[in-house]
Amino acid sequence: MVSSWLPADSRWKVTAAALAVGLLAFLAEKQRRKRSPKAVVTDIHRFAVKGLERDSLQSCKLGVGCSLPSDRTWALMRVDKTGEFDDNSPQWVHKMSFFAACSAGRLLAQFGTAYDDESTKLRIWEKITGAQLLEARLDTERSLAEQFFTDLVQKEELTFNDDGGISRPQGVRIVRALPEKPFQFGNTNSGMKASGNVRTIHIVNAATVRALCRACGEDIDILRFRGNLLIAGLPAWEEFSWVGRT
Repeated sequence: MVSSWLPADSRWKVTAAALAVGLLAFLAEKQRRKRSPKAVVTDIHRFAVKGLERDSLQSCKLGVGCSLPSDRTWALMRVDKTGEFDDNSPQWVHKMSFFAACSAGRLLAQFGTAYDDESTKLRIWEKITGAQLLEARLDTERSLAEQFFTDLVQKEELTFNDDGGISRPQGVRIVRALPEKPFQFGNTNSGMKASGNVRTIHIVNAATVRALCRACGEDIDILRFRGNLLIAGLPAWEEFSWVGRT
């Protein structure tokens, strides 16, 4: 707002200058966007059960503030950690309370899986042979899947305790929040700290992964980062400039 005590001709000059500055800023941003490389989404992945294999999607519909449909809706929770999760009042839980890629990656990597949103049916097969091992609806036949994973983890000789000791796993409980409580078993609680919402979409830039490989001298498969959207066409680290933007 231009102060009313200025002479009329001065007010017009100030207003014109402000408009000119705004127009120049608009044109500069428009030009910057024209020069910026265009990101291309190469793959869309969702992980209906935290720690299990991805489902590749051709497309999906996103709601405001939502994650990908069914992404990390379910989780394989350690029996001794079930007290940390309340399905009626879900809160972020540390990933080591679950059997997931971080704690049982070698074990779970043996299996291919597919999840159907409408029926909640989970299919599991052995990657090497293709033999189907389980088909169960998680809403009504959850105990079958729990027994399958309990038998699986109890065949493992050792697992690490929180105190650094080792013990045999007690078993698996498959958990989710109540349907009316939108929730995602994500790896980070940064969203919770910022807005009280743990739901995220994990974006992985292929160029950034290549830069990381060069820096550490290792060949790292982009799929190890378990991203939802894999993108190409951008310079390495470009996605970090998006933080705080909408």
